[in-house]
Amino acid sequence: MPLSGCGWEPILPGPAKRTGVQSIIPFIVAAMLGNVVLVFIFGWLWRERRTEWLLWWAVSFASAALRYSLGVADAFQPDSLLIYFLYQLMTAASAVFLLAGTAAFVGRKTPRWGTISVAFGLLWSLVAHTQGVSFALTTAPLFFALAVIMIHAGLVLLKSVDVGMMGRRMAAFGLIAHGLHRFDYPFLRDEVWFQPWGFLLAATCELTMGI
Repeated sequence: MPLSGCGWEPILPGPAKRTGVQSIIPFIVAAMLGNVVLVFIFGWLWRERRTEWLLWWAVSFASAALRYSLGVADAFQPDSLLIYFLYQLMTAASAVFLLAGTAAFVGRKTPRWGTISVAFGLLWSLVAHTQGVSFALTTAPLFFALAVIMIHAGLVLLKSVDVGMMGRRMAAFGLIAHGLHRFDYPFLRDEVWFQPWGFLLAATCELTMGI
């Protein structure tokens, strides 16, 4: 089954479909590199401070970078169910690790509402994909869960900001903006005109988080 249900491709016939998604590979790579930068930033901060939440966030952004790399792989293997499964799995992993890091930041346990919503979204995306459910319905539960978690993380970070902590404030706004951007994924991801702008917006949010 083609991977248009996972949201990496515009719905185009035959070779045109593969050509269409390959044309936006540079934008996918830009978003991936944004996450790679965040991995190095939070990894370096964790090495310096040995704070648990920094490690969780570094792993979260590493999962997101792997998700984008799978998007590139999907451009060349659009019928691979394995790539589809791994893409959804990395989406879920990035959300759970981000939530775990946010909970560690405030000294609490990872909330069940987050893990349950992500687990449901992951399972639903796999079942819906095999049943030919529409793109929006296939992707909405998992990406809505990711969106809420990112906004939650941004708000938690924003509440911790003291006067003069501009870097943390920028990271918080970047997370919130990126979370809001995730809400449009099920509805705009297959719109060819929006795809480059969507990836560039994601990359901008990610770089803002790294400031």
